[in-house]
Amino acid sequence: MHVATPRIARRTLTALVAASLVILALPSTAFAVASATPNPTPLQIGDREVKAVLQVGTRIYLGGNFRWVGPAFNGAGGYADPNGLGAMTQFPEVNGTINVAIPDGSGGVIIGGSFSMVGGQARANVAQVASNNSVTAFAPNPDGPVYALQRDAGTGNVFIGGDFDTVAGQPRIGLARVNSTGGSLNWNGVTNAGGVVRALALSGTTLFVGGEYTTLQGQSRARLGSVGITSGNATAFNPGPTGTVYDLEISGDGIQMYVGGAFQQFAGQNRGRLASFLISTGAIQPLNGQADNTIYDLERSPNGNTLYAGGAFKNIAGGAVRGIVGLNPSTGAITALNNSQTSGTVFTIEAAADKLWYGGTFNHKSKQALRLIAQVDLTTGKTTDWQPPIFNGFSTNPKAGVNTMLTVGTKLFMGGAFRAYGGENRQYLVAVNAATGALEAGFNPVVNGPVNALAASSDGLSLFAGGSFTQAGGQSRTRVAKFNASTGALVGAFADPVVNKLEVYSLAVTGNKLFVGGGFTKVGGVVHRRLAQLDATTAAVDPGFTLNVDGGVRDVDLTSNGQSLFISGNFTDVDGLVRTDTAKINTTDNTVTGWAPTFFASGSGALGRKLDVSPDDSAVYVTTAGPTGTPASNIAKFPTTGTGNVPPSWSNDVQDAIETVAVGSDAVYIGGHFEDVADGANPRVDRFQLAALNPSTGAPLAWDPGAGGYRGIFDMSIGPAGLIVGGDSLRIATKGHRGYAVFPGA
Repeated sequence: MHVATPRIARRTLTALVAASLVILALPSTAFAVASATPNPTPLQIGDREVKAVLQVGTRIYLGGNFRWVGPAFNGAGGYADPNGLGAMTQFPEVNGTINVAIPDGSGGVIIGGSFSMVGGQARANVAQVASNNSVTAFAPNPDGPVYALQRDAGTGNVFIGGDFDTVAGQPRIGLARVNSTGGSLNWNGVTNAGGVVRALALSGTTLFVGGEYTTLQGQSRARLGSVGITSGNATAFNPGPTGTVYDLEISGDGIQMYVGGAFQQFAGQNRGRLASFLISTGAIQPLNGQADNTIYDLERSPNGNTLYAGGAFKNIAGGAVRGIVGLNPSTGAITALNNSQTSGTVFTIEAAADKLWYGGTFNHKSKQALRLIAQVDLTTGKTTDWQPPIFNGFSTNPKAGVNTMLTVGTKLFMGGAFRAYGGENRQYLVAVNAATGALEAGFNPVVNGPVNALAASSDGLSLFAGGSFTQAGGQSRTRVAKFNASTGALVGAFADPVVNKLEVYSLAVTGNKLFVGGGFTKVGGVVHRRLAQLDATTAAVDPGFTLNVDGGVRDVDLTSNGQSLFISGNFTDVDGLVRTDTAKINTTDNTVTGWAPTFFASGSGALGRKLDVSPDDSAVYVTTAGPTGTPASNIAKFPTTGTGNVPPSWSNDVQDAIETVAVGSDAVYIGGHFEDVADGANPRVDRFQLAALNPSTGAPLAWDPGAGGYRGIFDMSIGPAGLIVGGDSLRIATKGHRGYAVFPGA
């Protein structure tokens, strides 16, 4: 990290007068090891990833592929627009977890879960919210979690299943029936499920009850049985699945019942977590899920031709399909979503004729950020851009997901273990107040695609952004644009640089020079392979800077005087000279220097990621991603001087990918997708996605906040506010910082 004039690099932080954004040049100052507890912040990123972070004065700028910031509302349930980007509207605040929701018959919902307050009113584990969003008097108050609800449309009575011992102060173990008005008991006889009830389905006058119990109304019934809704007495139905039953779904014609869960056998026959039977006779049908892990939810399509299954499986019905699938309800053959690679767990599904929504905690495809909910276009089988802003607030659970969904009129209700939701549509680039963490509402740039890189102009009045966008401020700006740092308005004098393809990954500024690294091959119609220099005022391409690189340039950083530019990426040749993943360029004559480390040797599997020049310019720290084992996934410290094969002062082999690095005087911070770091001859040290290393030796320091993302941390920056990190995390450290966090200096 540097603070120097005239050089302002990608991650430089400069003190500014807040009101005017006038630069005050500061000397480089020592940075103590950061606190492992991030600052509280009212703003989080509502979806996807933060890929660039930069503090300029009193503001922290965040760039990425996100669309939402928030949250707008607190609680574990909310309504979403089922179309578009999934804008959310308010639901009465629920102070715990919602496990299940059903329609109340009047345009509202009945919810069950583990909570004590709804909309400021005491409601233990069950509540009704009317169509006008008011909390009704319905209050049966079971004394434990509720997992299943079923409403009798004829009488309005509600059946409740869960892990409770009493309802309305009366003994009712696991199963109860209450009336529709005040929740008082009205079922004759004592109903006792003998354990936990997780699924209910009503057919005529028979209630089917699934779960993990062993007795039902005093009768031996393992995990699935039925009772008469008038008496509550158990029927003779007793298929005895060998594992927990999590869901029951009635076929569209009312003839069959589909059963999903954790069982291997059903009525003595192999059924692999999915089975079906005739409701009238209990006769077992041929349907066999052949799933290798639990099925948590079943949902039939509106036309009844497809049975959707969601869960934790990786293989089902003979196919390598993860998380969610569409099956023929009679044969079990895969008929839809046959290429799903949803890694994680799907807990809930809601289906329409042309779309399907599913929720849980998962990645809908490899190397995507952890998601809580997704939408599939059933005509193409592809996941859409729909992603409502859902947050886990300040929960310590990084996987506080969506447990239940329900279509209510034109809205989609979602409930789960999250703690906040909703937000403002701010796409790809935002600013927050460095002191308070609040959104800087006055900064409102408009770009039509992701932002990967940020850099401040030398006077601090403008902000450069690079990424994969093609428009900014309603005008053509291909992959690089310049904005007013105060308002976000496009700076018109900086013309469209016409970067021809792929993405811009990195930016660095010194004086009136803007260095651009990425995957492009032309800028302004002229061949500039992966590296170019632009005029920071006009965007004109410098014709004297013609250093072509044979692979993507992932990062660029400058020394304090701006005379040396270090680059990293996935290349072996820079301007005809052998340079593997890193190189040094003299910016005064635009030549590649003799500095040529071979540590990241070709064939090692190393993929160059970000680098950072030390505050005193004596060293450059280069990171790579790749297969575990030196030097494929590594951070290495190199002296910035020397020629030929300059060896590293030290290196640290990290378990999995490093994406970013930020260097202070007292610590070297790394972020990425890793799980542990090396400690010399000592045993490896667990560090999940964030770590701090000794600048002199590379040994891990005690700093260990951890993060909870899938790909992890993408960018870091050090400044007056502290260490700023950005990524795809649903949580960073023990607090629910989604997308980014600021760790103050110790």
